[in-house]
Amino acid sequence: DGKRYKYSAISLREKIREGLDGICETIEECRQSFSGRNLDCKTIKITGECVKTVRGTVEHISNRLVKNLEVIAPSVPYYDKPQFSSLLSLLNTALEDAEAVSFFNK
Repeated sequence: DGKRYKYSAISLREKIREGLDGICETIEECRQSFSGRNLDCKTIKITGECVKTVRGTVEHISNRLVKNLEVIAPSVPYYDKPQFSSLLSLLNTALEDAEAVSFFNK
């Protein structure tokens, strides 16, 4: 659209922290819903584009949740980085949907 916006580094950092805190709250809600299981000693696995793109993401989430985080990535040649995990998940879902409505499955 050609418009330019100005933001201070401090306000951007706060917005990113708010987003990460929202992710942490969702993870905590999930963990509480599985309270019957022993999840205290388990490492939380995380992936996605922001994990390695935004510096400090892993540390912030790990400190907030007081848990070890393991950054995971697809084991596909040339796509073995965390930022490709969402893309590959979408492709996998699309392929599964295509197989479900395939001519041969009717």
